[in-house]
Amino acid sequence: GVRVESRWVAEAEIPALIAAADALVLPYREASQSGVVSLAHAMGVPVVATPVGGLREQVADGVNGVLAAAPEPEALAAAMARLCDPTVRARLAAGAQETGRGLADWNSQAEALLEALRVGGIGAAGAGRG
Repeated sequence: GVRVESRWVAEAEIPALIAAADALVLPYREASQSGVVSLAHAMGVPVVATPVGGLREQVADGVNGVLAAAPEPEALAAAMARLCDPTVRARLAAGAQETGRGLADWNSQAEALLEALRVGGIGAAGAGRG
């Protein structure tokens, strides 16, 4: 069955909702990118998205999700229909999980940045601004 969550979702609820989903659908008409795409991939949930903004780079059609042909309802419905095939859905879920493994978490990125700053002599312990 389909369950639509048409409401404001608190940030703390998002992981549980994604984990319970067979797919995450992002029907944007405009978007720069979406943080929930990375979360869905990390959880092995394929993403169905419209081809707008950075979503075109985040969702690899046929690999970790499905990109609709256009940001229109008919195209989105056709993209969603591709996931009705359990074999396709399983392959895309595996691709999403693989994509998620390749993504570094923010803590790792912050540590790498701090290390680069330390090596460059910026942000050394006890260093002041003046």
